[in-house]
Amino acid sequence: MKRLGIQIEDLTSPEYKSLLDRAESRIQEAVLFRTIRDQSPNDDIEIPSFPMAIMMVTATADSFIKKRYALAEAKRVSSLLKEENREKIIEIAKNFKWKIKPAIRSIGTRNYD
Repeated sequence: MKRLGIQIEDLTSPEYKSLLDRAESRIQEAVLFRTIRDQSPNDDIEIPSFPMAIMMVTATADSFIKKRYALAEAKRVSSLLKEENREKIIEIAKNFKWKIKPAIRSIGTRNYD
């Protein structure tokens, strides 16, 4: 959000309403359901709504909300990553400068990644 020049005070601006709505729904789902299920079909809303939600959660003094939100986002990312193919996971790891390589193990006639 810093790169976009968005400050927490800007969240009340009408131009950020769709982002704010999505960020709020992320937080509500996290607190109420311990997961974030919905996803905007528009990446221009979904992607920046994540740091916006983090800004909003960070601005609270409630450690319960912070912990619940962090856990729900972690579960969501874990679920999304499980759906990705091996090559994409390796590319993501490279962005973090992790040193990984695919490993295939065979037990009997079955192969496991």
